[in-house]
Amino acid sequence: MNFNKNKNIVKLSDVSFSKDYTDLIIKKLILKKNKSLGRSYGSIVSWHKGGGVKRNYRTLFFNKNLNKDYGLLRNIEYDPNRSASIGLVQFKDGSFSYMMVTSSVKVYDIINFSQNYHFDWKMGDFLKLRYAPIGVPIYNIEKYPGSGAIYSRSAGTYSLLLTKELKYGKIKLPSGEERLFDLDCNVTLGIPSNIYNKFHKRYKAGTTRLLNRRPTVRGVAMNPIDHPHGGGAAKTTAGRPKVSPWGKLTRGVPTRKKNIKNKFIIKN
Repeated sequence: MNFNKNKNIVKLSDVSFSKDYTDLIIKKLILKKNKSLGRSYGSIVSWHKGGGVKRNYRTLFFNKNLNKDYGLLRNIEYDPNRSASIGLVQFKDGSFSYMMVTSSVKVYDIINFSQNYHFDWKMGDFLKLRYAPIGVPIYNIEKYPGSGAIYSRSAGTYSLLLTKELKYGKIKLPSGEERLFDLDCNVTLGIPSNIYNKFHKRYKAGTTRLLNRRPTVRGVAMNPIDHPHGGGAAKTTAGRPKVSPWGKLTRGVPTRKKNIKNKFIIKN
């Protein structure tokens, strides 16, 4: 991308609005979020949840088609609902949107949202998988065209495009699994920001409680009425195959249904 194009984009994106009007537009991107206590009509439906600090939800742009060509990154912010940082992008028409940013992006950088082919892609741009270079880290990967970002969304995680064929591309996911994706799926170049998040340590139990997580108790420490592993005197093992509180096996059983076909692999 040449300098003259950058200069024109910045000039068009730098729309002069009053501060009150700009704050009103940004405020619409922030929604109220009720606390998830794991209860439904008084009964527990999700265990080990409760407490936590109040959070607001930021509506993010996840590879959806905005019909925008370029955007100007105005600010990089902290999001309490995810590990990666988010950026506030302003478009040429004056509208704003939140998005996940890469680790190398800076404020006032130009981000490309065009789905057409360009020869000057850079980290942080959105593009279709068919135009992504092989061997470059990608994230915010769609499961099938139009699904929105599903894979590689955490801080510091990324996938690699290994090969591209006529209709599908093989991607190595962060887990090491290799899958085929439709070349019309949207992806983002780069690595999600906050790459040192995995080194973060919680030095006290109160930190976890602030994250809406309550203590977890072992089944062998319960009574027989509370868990199949409970009961007995001074034992540390269940004495039986490991099961859930409802008696279902938790180890050595398949977790996927073989009769369901993946939409992103089998498609007419």
